[in-house]
Amino acid sequence: MLIDVHAHYDDETFANDLDECIDKIREAGVDKVINAATNYDSSLKAIELSKKYDNLYCVLGIHPEYV
Repeated sequence: MLIDVHAHYDDETFANDLDECIDKIREAGVDKVINAATNYDSSLKAIELSKKYDNLYCVLGIHPEYV
């Protein structure tokens, strides 16, 4: 089993092609992805993404630059 333990798919960079990115991850053999939130807004997005994609999990936190 392959797990990507640090990703930021809640970033706006992926807004237009996230479904395609998730498909490519699966095709590459990555079974699970841990999406790391960095602030309150990204935490909310990360939670929503983890509900939408069955292979995407999230960890919530506040990066020191946002404290």
